[in-house]
Amino acid sequence: MSENPTPPSPPPVPSSLHYSTEKPAAKRGNGSGWILALALIQFIGGLVMYAMMISKVPASDPGAIGVLITTVGLAAIFFGLWVWGRQHPFPALLTALIVFVTFHLLDAVFDPLSLLRGILMKIVIIVGLSTALKKAYVAKREKELAAPPVM
Repeated sequence: MSENPTPPSPPPVPSSLHYSTEKPAAKRGNGSGWILALALIQFIGGLVMYAMMISKVPASDPGAIGVLITTVGLAAIFFGLWVWGRQHPFPALLTALIVFVTFHLLDAVFDPLSLLRGILMKIVIIVGLSTALKKAYVAKREKELAAPPVM
């Protein structure tokens, strides 16, 4: 009786079971909603800007028509990115962020004060897209790491 018997080893746990003390996260969107919001803001903002311009100049003025075409075109691009982003959020969010920042930087080349117009909205959109992009990247990496290696 001088020896202590060793306790039996626990049964093997199937790899499909995951024990965690954390509560499962609530199912959330994939972040592409930010792109849809951006498309809607761009579309409505373009119509408002066009309406404000034609109150001062004729509706057929090339500048007013150019503003309308540009803003509605950007809205269409963002809408297309949203459609793509429902299945592939990371590349769609990255593209949307690049297009948004590039467009506003190019706009600032021609009109430096344009950076200050709507600065709060621009900051909110950039932060929202960046946050969604980070979450989409983490989800993408987790999915890649969970997948079995391809040989």
